[in-house]
Amino acid sequence: MKTLDFIHLSFPQKNETIRQLFTALAFRTFDPYHIVRTDIVEACAESLTLPDRIAFWHLWELNFQRSIRDFYRYPQDAFKSMPNQVVVSDPTCLDQLRRDGGLVLTYHTHHQNTLCCALGMLGSKIWAIANRPESSPLYPFIGHWASKLNRSSESHFRGGQYLYTDDLKSIAVQVPKLFLSSSALVCLVDVHQPSPRSPKLKLFNRLIEPPVGVIESARKAGAPFYLALLIPNEGSSIHPPLHATYELRIEQISNTSASESILRFYFQRLEQLLQSHPYLWQGWQWLDGLPSRDD
Repeated sequence: MKTLDFIHLSFPQKNETIRQLFTALAFRTFDPYHIVRTDIVEACAESLTLPDRIAFWHLWELNFQRSIRDFYRYPQDAFKSMPNQVVVSDPTCLDQLRRDGGLVLTYHTHHQNTLCCALGMLGSKIWAIANRPESSPLYPFIGHWASKLNRSSESHFRGGQYLYTDDLKSIAVQVPKLFLSSSALVCLVDVHQPSPRSPKLKLFNRLIEPPVGVIESARKAGAPFYLALLIPNEGSSIHPPLHATYELRIEQISNTSASESILRFYFQRLEQLLQSHPYLWQGWQWLDGLPSRDD
């Protein structure tokens, strides 16, 4: 990250072509995911029919690289044109989110920070649940970058901010107030965090017990539920232009009678997504650590 910081400071925005060239060289030279490549590919191949492992890995890495490129665009004036680059799957649903707010569930797709930026720039006041950078064992190495990422993305939240999971009491107090103000709260629950309230759900050949606290708070508040994710155009991931294109998939979750039904729908949609876009999901990194359905 220090290398990329140096590149972007040394070559201002008007030298974008040169900056992209050096950025691509940096990614080829320093591949942070090389040591876990086999684990990620094997986890995907265990779950899906994967005819071309090399192509899958190539796109997985390109999506990671694309997310870093987007991060460096957050503070640029050119990024303000992003709403014009987003194709929305359901504009009516997006209008409802802007008007009423609610809980927006999404996945670890490399692009969850950019999703929050996009929703904010498209008119919603955004809050997001996140792990505090200081809580990561990698903080000594990526702390400066992670903190800068949060600050840069928050600038597009229309006054909202990140809520950190190391202060769950504060989250429990703030979340109902957010829904009363028609804000949108973005949360990722595609992780294994067992608790007495967590349902046991299937995810491919594994079992997962996701966190339910924020979902239960939203249900008690009577907030609408949405599922959303941001997908960069595949071609622009391979050759990122200055004005890249994105697809914003958004839909309302209609059956909110129980946390389990919400989460069951959430993971069903994830499996469907990965049938066509397996390279989007960061969760392959931890899938093989989940209990097997046969255990």
